Amino acid sequence: MALSYEEIIELRERLMAEWAGRNGEYDENRQLVDGALWRNDGRFKLPAQENRYSIAVNYLLPIAQKHVQMLVGRLPGIQVMPRGTELIDREHAEKEEGLLYAAWSLSEAHEVFQRVAWDSFVLRRGLIYYWWDTKTKRARFKYVTPDDFYPEFDGDEVYRCLYVHRRNVHALRRQYPKYAKDIEGGPASEVAQVYKQDTAHMNQVDFVTVTDYYDIDGNFVRIAGDLVLESANLGYPEPQVPFIEFPYQPTSGWREPPAGVDQIVE
Repeated sequence: MALSYEEIIELRERLMAEWAGRNGEYDENRQLVDGALWRNDGRFKLPAQENRYSIAVNYLLPIAQKHVQMLVGRLPGIQVMPRGTELIDREHAEKEEGLLYAAWSLSEAHEVFQRVAWDSFVLRRGLIYYWWDTKTKRARFKYVTPDDFYPEFDGDEVYRCLYVHRRNVHALRRQYPKYAKDIEGGPASEVAQVYKQDTAHMNQVDFVTVTDYYDIDGNFVRIAGDLVLESANLGYPEPQVPFIEFPYQPTSGWREPPAGVDQIVE
C-alpha cells in the first residue's frame, strides 16, 4: 500500500537524518580525491604544520582514474546463447542481442557506468535507476547520485526507499500538465549538500525538490512541494525497488561497504 503525502514527508525527514553521516563521509572522500589532504577534522586527520608549506602529491586522483579506466574502458561484448540449434532459435537470440545493444545505446550506458564505477571506488557504492520507457517500449537506466538515495532495509534487502532530487520546474510542468499551474520552485534545503555542488544554481526559482517513493510491492509516489504528482503501482514482476547498487565490496543490510579511497588512505 502506497504512503500518503504526510507519511512520505515524515519518512524523508527520518531517513535523511539517519543517512546524514553516510553523506558526510561521501563528501569527505570527494575532498580527498580532489586534493584536500591537509585537514583538522573528519575521519582522516592530517593537520598542516604551522609556519610550513604543506605540499603533497595527490596520488588518489590518478589511482581512481585508472581504476575506472580498467573497469569500463571499452564496450562489453553482449551475446545471447540460442536455446536450440534451429534457425528460428538463432534468429531469436540475435534479436535479443539487438535489444540489449539498443538499451545500452539509448541509455548512454558507457557514460553511466563510468560515473557508477567512479562513485563505487570513491564513495563506496555506485547507483543505477532502471525503468520501462512506455514511449520507446524499451528498458532504460540512468545514473543516480548515491547521496540522494535513502533506503530502508528489511534484513539484507531494501524494503522501501526514497530518491530526493531537484527537477526543473518547466520540465515538470510539461510532464504533469494537470498540475502545471500549481508546480512552483523552492529552495534546495531538502536535498543533500554535495562538495563543490553548484548550490546557487540549485536554489534558483526554476527548480523544485522532488521526492520519489518506491517499495518492493511496486508502489510509486512522486511529490513536489505540496503536491502529489503521481501515485501508481509500477507492476514490475520482481519484488524489489528499481535501483541497482554497485558496492565497492559486498556487504549486507545497514553495514556500509568500504571504498577504494578508504583502503588507500588508511
